[in-house]
Formats: sequence, C-alpha cells, structure tokens
Amino acid sequence: MKLKTFGWAIAACALGLALGSVPCRAAEPPEGAVNLSLQEALKTALEKNYDVQVQRITREQADVSLKGSYGIFDPQLSLGWNSQVSRQPASSVLQGGLGVYMNRQDAYTLGLSQFTPWGEQFSLAWDNYKTRTNSAFFTLNPAYQSSATLSTTVPLLQGFGKKVASLSILQARLMRQSAAYQYAQSIRDTLLQVETDYWNLVYAIKSLKVAEHAMDLAKQFQEETRKKIQVGVLAPIEQISADAQVASREQDIIVARQSVEDSEDILKLALGYAQDSPEWSKRFVPTDEPAVSVNDTPEKQLIEQALSTRPELRQLETKVEKDKLGSHWAKNQTLPQLNLTGSLIYNGTAGYYRNPLTGQVTDQTFSDAWSQVTGRDYKSYFVGLTFSYPIGNRAARYQYQNYRLAQNADEIALEKEKLTVANEVRSALRNVRAAQKRVAAAQLTVKLQQEQLEAEKKKFENGLSTSFEVLSYQDQLVSAQSSLLKAQIDSQEAGASLDRAVGSYLKTHGIELTDASGKPIS
Repeated sequence: MKLKTFGWAIAACALGLALGSVPCRAAEPPEGAVNLSLQEALKTALEKNYDVQVQRITREQADVSLKGSYGIFDPQLSLGWNSQVSRQPASSVLQGGLGVYMNRQDAYTLGLSQFTPWGEQFSLAWDNYKTRTNSAFFTLNPAYQSSATLSTTVPLLQGFGKKVASLSILQARLMRQSAAYQYAQSIRDTLLQVETDYWNLVYAIKSLKVAEHAMDLAKQFQEETRKKIQVGVLAPIEQISADAQVASREQDIIVARQSVEDSEDILKLALGYAQDSPEWSKRFVPTDEPAVSVNDTPEKQLIEQALSTRPELRQLETKVEKDKLGSHWAKNQTLPQLNLTGSLIYNGTAGYYRNPLTGQVTDQTFSDAWSQVTGRDYKSYFVGLTFSYPIGNRAARYQYQNYRLAQNADEIALEKEKLTVANEVRSALRNVRAAQKRVAAAQLTVKLQQEQLEAEKKKFENGLSTSFEVLSYQDQLVSAQSSLLKAQIDSQEAGASLDRAVGSYLKTHGIELTDASGKPIS
C-alpha cells in the first residue's frame, strides 16, 4: 500500500495553521503523557492483547495434540503374574495321595507389542510357568516351562497403508496447520482493530483541536461584537448571537474531550494493559499522522495476491485435505478384513526329576529352561490367513458416502470463500480510491470556506453583513474541517483494510508469525 505523505504533510501543516495549535512535526508530550507511534501500539498488542494470548495458546495446543498423536506407535510393555491352585478328588491312586489331586501353577509373563505406520502389529512375549503337583503321572515335578514368542498380524486389505494406519497423525498435522492459519487471522484482525482504535484516537484529538479553534473564532467574534456595540455600530441584540455561539462551542469542547478520553480507554483495552497498569493513568499522544492511501496496482493482480495469501483460504484448503484423508480411510473400511498372521516360538522345559531305576536326581530350574529357549533347541511356528466381511457392509459404505459429502461441502465452501475474498478486494480498492478523492475535495472545501469566512467578516466590519451570516460561515468552516479530518482518517483506514483484504497487512507492518514448531506461517 502506497501512502501519499508529501501532499498530506502540506495539508496537515495548512490545517494546523488554520487551527492554530496542531503541530506539523512530532513534539515532546505534555507532562503525564507518553508519545505512542502506530508501530509501538501494534507491538504492544502483539505482546499483551488477551485475544492474541488465547490464540497463541490454542496454536500451542494443536502442536501438543500432534505430538501426542504419535503415541499410537509407542511400544506397549506388559507384565503379568498369576497363581492357580486346584484341589480335586483323585480318580486314581497314582493321581494323588489320600484321594486328593492337588496342582499349583505360577505364571510369569513379560510382553512387548507395537503398531507400525503401515498397520502391522508386532509382539514379543516371554512366558514362564512353574507347575507343582502330587500326581505321579508327572515326570518333572516341579516343572519349569519357558517360551519366547514373536508374533505379527499384517492387514492386507482393510487397515493396510500409511494413510490408514497413520490417520490420526496426518489429521493432527493438518489441524496444527489450521490452528496456525487461525492464529494468523486472529493476529491480523486484532492488530487491524488496534490500528483502527489508534486512528480513532487521532481523530478525537484533532476534532478537539477543531472545537478549540472554533471556540477561538467564536470568542474573537464575541469581542469584536462587544466593541462595535460600545461604539454604537451594532445594536445590543447582536451580542446575544455572539454569546450563544460561545456557549455552543463550549459544549462542543466538552463532548470532544470526553471522546478523547473514551478513545484512549478503548485503545488501552485493545493493547491489553492489565487493570493495575500505570498506563491507565497516562495520556497517549499519537505521533503518527494519517496518510492518504494510494494504490495503482491492477485489481486483477491484487485479487490473485489475495487468493494466494489469505489465511482463511489456506485454512479451508487444510480442511478439504483433512476431508480427503477421512474419505480415504472410510473407503478402506469398505474392504474385507484379510489379515496375515504368523508366530515363531522357542520353547524350553526343565524341572526336578528322580530316575526310578538308578535313583539319580536331576534338579533344574527356570534358568535351564531359558537356556533351551536361547539355544533355539525347540522351535514352533504358525502361519495363517483370516478373512471376514459383513454381508451388505452398509455401515462402512454409508460412512464413506458421508465423508465424501462432507468433502464436497467443504470444497464448495472454499470456492464461495474465494468469491468473498475477491469481492472484499474489489470493495476495499474502491474505498481507497474514493477516500483519496474525498480528501482532495475536503481540502479544497476547507480552503474555500476559510476564504468565504474572511470575506464575510470584512463585509460585517463594513456593516454589509449580519452576525448571523458570519456565525453561519464559522459553522460551515468547522464542519468542513471536521469532514477533512474524517476523510483523512477514513483514507488511512481504507488503506489498512485493503492490506487486510489482499493478505499483506502483517507484511506491511513488518510482522512475521510462526507456528508452534517455529516455522513461518506462509
């Protein structure tokens, strides 16, 4: 956005001379007041504004959610122990003494399982059992059994593929991008509101200057009228009009001062100052002057820039991408379940054994059983396929249709938003160009009204006009000066609104935002 500063500087100084108190350059602030530039206001809001802080936390929450989504691939550790004791009537004298069969088994298990990004599941288990009994049928008593099992389940149809198995991660990644774009929107709109509040304060202060200048004119005319009455040039009744004008201007000043104070409070609230901040007791003196916004860039080029940079569009595009992921997953769920399963097991057995012929005793424990496992002396394996498919499969088919409909709706919403953005650019550009013309016309109006007032005052001094006419021209001059101020502020705000519409507002003010990972938000 180009700002026509040279022409505005001349106009500002001319208006300042007319008002008698508006400075043409930055001055030291009055006691108890602080100078505040627009850039300083934007920087303060970026640090302190409460809405910005909330959006920053929301952006960080999305990043935390993304990191947490990787938890589906965290290895799962499991530990187990159980003890089972059984007492049953013996059906044989060899099964248990005194007619009671007793058996106790203690189990110790250790497992580790994990899913992969492609949908497979792997598990590793170490199982240990100790069995004791009073039955003579058992050669080893107590007996120790160990096994190491590696198992896998691989989906071949439903559940297969990175986009399916990693759906929650991919969606969380898009949600983080969406949160970053939402963050950029919030920052932009908040700062734009801060700039609007800043220029509203500038307008209120300058309007107060206009009101004070109008009071000076009214008092000057009041004094001139009094002198003319004293010398008998005017009738005493003319003093009433002059006095009434002074009283009216006093009311205008009271209203203008209140407007300045209200505008200051609104700006301080937007900047995010805490309730106990000392800034609430200080006066703000804006140091920036409104500049006439000029933009000669072709409308088509501005629209293309907006379509490529507006965060609203990037956010909707992210939503469409999320819908596509959901549709891909839902389509996969319509496939049959066909899983390849396999296991590889190494076994080991040990225990206490007494040879009935020689009487030799072999006393082994878990370590002996585990030695057989690690030595891979006894191996078993299993390979299989499992298939299942619901007849009709209506739940999955209609779920997929719902995802597709949601995707179509968001694609339509994206196209509609593109039209809205293009229309915002066209409207904002018209406002900039119209405001530029308004400023030029208002400047000319002030000049002509000043000349008319001076001419009418001379006629009044020569007895060719009345106080009513002079006061009417004073009112017209004050109205023209207020219109000029409003046109200048509107031009400045129109330029800021065009920057917003085009998507360059933050760049114009040198503000670069990053997402929660530190990457610039493009």
